[in-house]
Amino acid sequence: IQQVYESLSIRRVFLGFSLLILALVPMIAMMLITQRASIGAIILSVSFWLFLAFIHRPGRAFVPVLLVAFALWAGWDGVSFVAQEASRKTAMVGLNMRWAEAIAVADQLTGSFWTVLFGKGWGATVASPAVGGVIVNFTHSLITTYWLKTGLLGLSLVFLYFCHMGIILLRLLRSQPVLAAALAGPLLIDIFLYASFKSLDFGLVLLLLALWADRVEKLHKNSAYSMQGQSI
Repeated sequence: IQQVYESLSIRRVFLGFSLLILALVPMIAMMLITQRASIGAIILSVSFWLFLAFIHRPGRAFVPVLLVAFALWAGWDGVSFVAQEASRKTAMVGLNMRWAEAIAVADQLTGSFWTVLFGKGWGATVASPAVGGVIVNFTHSLITTYWLKTGLLGLSLVFLYFCHMGIILLRLLRSQPVLAAALAGPLLIDIFLYASFKSLDFGLVLLLLALWADRVEKLHKNSAYSMQGQSI
């Protein structure tokens, strides 16, 4: 979207469609296993980018909007299938069981001041409602996992760390909103909704945020990457 927004040159169009083809690989995987949060993040991100485009350069935004509309029209059967599957999954299992899982973690920690403060250790397990009551050593939220294993003390440190990450994202939003949205989606999903925070991909997202932290001000001064410049 950003490539064709910036220019309709052969190079930009070719690069944009090449990136789109690469993006389709994980997107198709998400759709086949009906990852509702990931699909929703894609929809919100695209809507966010188009909104920014209209705010800053309405004339240029027409081309990306036209391409998105054409893509929806061409792939409407697939879009309808994914929507039906997401609706069916929601009807079967509900929106999610994260709240019930948090209650199960709270039940595990009650009864001891020291357990509430320091948690039950890295080997702690919980009968998670999110997996049908099976006893597992993780939860589907980074927050409840750290709460279970490290208590309020560890959770406070995690909170401070991710507040810092959030500040970096907000600063990056001014200079590189496309990149900020791309990083914010998996970051928020892994913290609150999926157990992917245990995986390498989450570490790579955090690494990218840390690497961009020192470059935010430099990017903001460069009009080529600024919301006030030629691109979004």
